[in-house]
Amino acid sequence: MPEGKKARATSRDREAERSPQKRLGFGLAAAALPVLFILALELVLRLSGVGAESRTPFVPVEGRGEYVVLSPDFVKRYFTGFTPQVAFNPFTPKKPDNTFRVFVLGGSSAAGFPYSFYYGFPGRLQDRLESYIPDLRVEVINLGMTAVNSYTLWHLKDYLLQYAPDAIAIYAGHNEYYGAFGAGSTMYSLGNRIWLKRLTLRLKGSAVYSLLERLIVRPPTGADAVAAEGRTMMAQVVGDRSIVLGDDVYKAGVKQFEANLSDVVAKFVDADVPVYLATVTSNLRGQPPLGENQEARAEFARAESLLTSDVGAATKGYVRAKDLDDIRFRAPEEINEVIRVAAQAEGVTLVDVQSGFRESAEEGVEGGDQFVDHLHPTFEGYDRIAEHFYATMTSHPLLQNARSQIQHPHRVDIDPIDRTTAAIQLIRLKSGFPFRKDVKPEQELRLHNRVMERYLRSGSYTDSLAVLALNRVRPIYDVLYEGIRMAKARTDTLNVMLMYRALLEWQPFNSDINREAASYALMSPRWDDLSASVASAVYNRNGEPDYLDALAAIRLRQGELDDAHRLLTEVEELNPGSRTMLYNMARLYAQRGDTTSARAYYSRLQQATQ
Repeated sequence: MPEGKKARATSRDREAERSPQKRLGFGLAAAALPVLFILALELVLRLSGVGAESRTPFVPVEGRGEYVVLSPDFVKRYFTGFTPQVAFNPFTPKKPDNTFRVFVLGGSSAAGFPYSFYYGFPGRLQDRLESYIPDLRVEVINLGMTAVNSYTLWHLKDYLLQYAPDAIAIYAGHNEYYGAFGAGSTMYSLGNRIWLKRLTLRLKGSAVYSLLERLIVRPPTGADAVAAEGRTMMAQVVGDRSIVLGDDVYKAGVKQFEANLSDVVAKFVDADVPVYLATVTSNLRGQPPLGENQEARAEFARAESLLTSDVGAATKGYVRAKDLDDIRFRAPEEINEVIRVAAQAEGVTLVDVQSGFRESAEEGVEGGDQFVDHLHPTFEGYDRIAEHFYATMTSHPLLQNARSQIQHPHRVDIDPIDRTTAAIQLIRLKSGFPFRKDVKPEQELRLHNRVMERYLRSGSYTDSLAVLALNRVRPIYDVLYEGIRMAKARTDTLNVMLMYRALLEWQPFNSDINREAASYALMSPRWDDLSASVASAVYNRNGEPDYLDALAAIRLRQGELDDAHRLLTEVEELNPGSRTMLYNMARLYAQRGDTTSARAYYSRLQQATQ
């Protein structure tokens, strides 16, 4: 063979030998190009600020950048065209010393519906801990929100450990079917593939996904917009109206709850953070089946007939009726079974809310005396949930000094504006699906508007203010301050105190409001249980000794001498020349009969005054 041909043949042989490697290289390059393009696009979009608002759950408080709060923009990622209200519980990313920090996870019952967040059980738990735990600053941070389920808990878990929680409280399980990413929901049901729902939640944090979602998902217009405005959230999230006990969608709901809850619990237990996991409760006796399942209706009727003669049999019948109810807004018993099993893990404590409600029910079965609708507790019911959480949390290592009883625990009642807003929201809720299935969206909206007009013209200043708040004509803190002004003009001391207490939740850093509230509390001895809650809330937000002085004076007025002495001693360490502290110390020792110590403090007071 000639040399030229031989060389060309050798070259072709070499090319043939290299071709598999070349093909692999070209294949990898071709596959990498779209990935590199997406990564480059993600970088450009992030630099442009696309999706920035939904990438972190906690954002700095405006004007107080050292504090963060749960971001409403972040929680949009769980929904389409809906943003749930979230609690305003500011906290510092670095936990202060001598602080007991609790994160609460759950749905609308954790959020406190139909009341403002501070009247739900997390707020009531905060008040209990502040009353009974004298040596710690307390932070109960409510992350509950309407229409979310275990996927939201699963997603949030990865963000919380960096804030050094001392405990996690969980009350969840009702929304596995119709909540966002629910098994029978209109929002991201995604074929009920757990891995796909979790992947979607992860992708929602990317700028590319945010851009695509904005381009593809458009807000409703025309008749669709009227329908969306006219329907309650309960009506909008229902995809599969009928979910039969034991069918595939039913099983998917239980399965996703079990998988997500297991991951959530493991995340915190592995980090040595105690988890307090509650069973869920609902209205059995006062809520007939919401669906049309005839077997469920028959079970409910049978339970009704047994109630006066055999409470045990009646209870089983009510539970069976709830489980057979094919419109699944109330968690089936299988959800509580999953919770009880999960609570057996080391580091997890069961909070048996379901049993507690049953034991305290008027007729031995959970009913309308404990709930405002099918599953949301009354204010007293939320207080009871808080009591159950508190009773189990006293075993926490940091709460060993918890007092077993106190004569005057902090008292909070619902302010008149919130009472009206709750009433209006409940009327709205029950005017449509699933409580009324024959009402069209436009009819529902007209009924709601008539209700709002009736309250606006009721002649009650608090009713009118509540309508302004619900219609977002004025922000709630403005409405509350106006309510305080009008209540003062009427010498309505109790409502002034209640609205100050509520206003402190929305304006915790407003020094003028803090000062006004504390001063008014000191001048209101008739309502000292509430005054103590106001003074404590003010002090916990800013730590100034003057407000600790005010709380001590109220405790002294209540006859809580040990508590007053502890508080005054703390003031003395911070400000030994405080004339208010010296005066109250003299009074305290005089009440104890220790005239020598009383005279000593009175002498110091005279010197300080001179």
